[in-house]
Amino acid sequence: MNIVSIYANGDIYPCLLVTQNGEFKIGTVLEGIDPNKLEKIMRVNEQINPCCEGCSYYSYCKNTRCKIINKQETGDYLSPLPTRCAVENVIYRVMKYNAVLREVQKIGID
Repeated sequence: MNIVSIYANGDIYPCLLVTQNGEFKIGTVLEGIDPNKLEKIMRVNEQINPCCEGCSYYSYCKNTRCKIINKQETGDYLSPLPTRCAVENVIYRVMKYNAVLREVQKIGID
């Protein structure tokens, strides 16, 4: 985990999207971060989303990296919303197309 969110009352959360959801509170600015809660989140993040196995975009997808968003939206850490999956696929394809287009422009192919 690289970033935490600190709510106005001092509660610490692993993600801005779940602030005020007590299930995801990992500590407070006065007491620090609870290592057990942090470890639980880290273990979940290491798991593979079964529905995403074999996807060529797996390594690039937010749905595979942020399991907390999955849990918030679907009730399951390992199941992203299908619409999020579709959006991630479109983003990756556009980025790939733009990279190819830049290369073509570099070498001057019309």
